[in-house]
Amino acid sequence: MWALPPWPSSSVGRTWTGIYAEDPKLRTHDIITLLSMSIYLSDLKATQALGKKMSKWLPAGTILLLEGPLGTGKTSLVQGIAAGLGIYEPITSPTFALAQHYPDGSPPLIHLDLYRLENPKTANDIFLQEDEEAKAIGAFLAVEWAVRLSLDLPEAWKVELSHKDGVGRYAQIIAPGGSQNELNWVASDLIHILGS
Repeated sequence: MWALPPWPSSSVGRTWTGIYAEDPKLRTHDIITLLSMSIYLSDLKATQALGKKMSKWLPAGTILLLEGPLGTGKTSLVQGIAAGLGIYEPITSPTFALAQHYPDGSPPLIHLDLYRLENPKTANDIFLQEDEEAKAIGAFLAVEWAVRLSLDLPEAWKVELSHKDGVGRYAQIIAPGGSQNELNWVASDLIHILGS
C-alpha cells in the first residue's frame, strides 16, 4: 500500500491510499486500486461542497455512515448532500427526533442521528427500520454516529471526519467492499471539482 502526498491547494488538500503503477506517464489521479481517500476541508463551505459532490456520484439507495467527534462536520456534510439532492429546507441534526425524512429530494434523503443511543441493540433496531424505509423508496440514507451500531454493513460507504489542528478537518472516504473502482473514478472527479 502506498500513500501519495497531498496536493497543494488553497482550500482543499488530498491524500490517496492505494496501490498504483509507477509509470511516469500516469497522472496523479490514475490510481489502479484506491482503498480510501482523505480530503482536507478548510471550512464549512468546503465540507458542504464535498457533501454536494457526493450526492452526485453516490447512487440512490446508498448507505453513508458518518463518524467523528462532535463538531467535525457530520451535519454540514449532510447539508451539502441535501442541497445536491435538491432539498431546500433547513437541514439540522435529528439528535432528538433520531430521524428526519426528506421525500422531496431526488432521490429522497433519510437523515439518521444515533448520538443519544448508547445501547447498540436500540441503535441497530432504529437503523434497520430506517434502512427498510430507505430501500422501499430508493432513498439515500445518511447515518450520523454510526459508531453506535453493532451491525456489519459491508455495502455501506463510510466517511470518518476529524479535526485538523484546530483549523479545518479531514474527511476520510472509505468505499464499501468491491467498490474500489468507483472510488478511483470519484478521486479523479474530485480533483477537478475541489481542485486547486
